This record gives sequence, C-alpha cells and structure tokens, in this order.
Amino acid sequence: MLYTKIRSYAKINLALNITGKTSNLHNIESIIAFIDLHDDIFIKQIKSRKHNITFVGKFSKNIGNKNTISKLLEIFFNSPKIFFTKEQLTDRLFSISETISENAIEVYIARLRKKIKNSKAKIENVRSIGYRLIEK
Repeated sequence: MLYTKIRSYAKINLALNITGKTSNLHNIESIIAFIDLHDDIFIKQIKSRKHNITFVGKFSKNIGNKNTISKLLEIFFNSPKIFFTKEQLTDRLFSISETISENAIEVYIARLRKKIKNSKAKIENVRSIGYRLIEK
C-alpha cells in the first residue's frame, strides 16, 4: 500500500505568561515562532473499519496515541461522510470538567486540515450543519 507523507512543523514558545487558573487548567498568553523543523507523518488507507494511529521513532515513546488531533482524526475516519456539529465534537473530545475556549473546535479542525492537506481526505464544513470527512 502507498503512504501519503505530510509534515507537521514545530513551534517555539518565545514568551509565556500565565494569566490565571480555572479549576485544573491555566489561562496563558504566549508568543510563538514557527521553525523549519518537522516530523514526517505517513498515512496509508486501510480497508478495515477500525483505524489506528501509531507513533514510531527516537522520541515517540512518551507520545500518547490519544492526543486531541488523533482523537479528532479517529472520529472522522470511523464515520466517513457523517456530519458532526461542534457540540458533538466537543462532547467526544473533552471531558465535562475541562475548560476549553469557545473556538477550540475550529482551532483543532484547522490543525487537522493542515496535517491532511496533502492526502486524499478533506474536512468539509457546511454552515449550520457541521463538519465531515470526505475524499477530495
């Protein structure tokens, strides 16, 4: 099977200011710079209904398989062509005790779009309906 290769670029926090705390999370302000350092991500299409994300490499042992982008990708892959509202995605990605920003889903969708932009998949947004994964 062929793999699609995409790059996930790194960023450096130049400044970080903690402005407060809500329950178990900190409110922060930060200044970041993007750099020309990246991870290579390889994606391959499989025929199974169960998808899986695996991290390999020198620094991969402490990376959990269930970060937010991975969970979002899994939601879309397991239900292709099905629309999800922001509320549905929020319920599936975050626990009730987590404090998230009002535009968190838009931020994670944008990050996921960047990661899959060179693949055969695309995240479609239909106003007032939601998001879904489709083939380009």
